[in-house]
Parts: sequence; C-alpha cells; structure tokens
Amino acid sequence: MQTLYLKEQGSKLGCSGRRLVVTKDDQELLTVPIHRLTRVVLIGRVQVTTQAMSFLLDRRIPLVMTTLNGRLRGVLVPPDTPHKLKHSRRLIRSAVSRASSPGNILPLWLRCLKVWT
Repeated sequence: MQTLYLKEQGSKLGCSGRRLVVTKDDQELLTVPIHRLTRVVLIGRVQVTTQAMSFLLDRRIPLVMTTLNGRLRGVLVPPDTPHKLKHSRRLIRSAVSRASSPGNILPLWLRCLKVWT
C-alpha cells in the first residue's frame, strides 16, 4: 500500500471508475488504482473534486492538505470508532506540540495518520 503525494500546482484530483485521476489543463497526468492507496496528500494548490473526496471517504482513505511549506491545512478522515479517534487526536496534539517548525509538521501528521489506516 502506498501514499499518493500530489504537488503539481494547478492540477486536479478526480476519479473515474475505481481509479483516481490527476489532470492539469485537460491533460491526464496520472491514474492510480484505488486499491493501492492508504492515504492521499495534496501539497500546495491542488484541487480535488467532491466525487474524489466521497470516493476516498467510502474506501476509508484519509486526505491530507498542506501548503507548499508543509503547514497543515486540514485532514479529511473517514468516520471511525470514537476510541480510535480520541487516541488519534491525542497523538496529533502531541506531535504538533513537538514540531519545532512548520516544515516538520507534515512527517509527524503522516505518522499519526497510520492510526487511521
């Protein structure tokens, strides 16, 4: 299983069938079978369609959104059992409090997201 990192500025993540599709200027850059992914990370100005978000949520795949500098913007996480989310929030708070600079937050978040997958 893999993490898909998308950092092509101005690209768009969508879905077609059981695949995620990355396009830019109406050209297909990449297609990835969904069964190969454990998480998706969008870095910078990368768009995502609502269909792709629903597709990821239905398959319990977290979507992480960061700035180009690695500052976390947000995480779209599928619903989970309350005790697992509580544990995850504790891990995330701890990791963020230990981060010495914004650039260090992304690797810590990815480590914390392993709890969800």
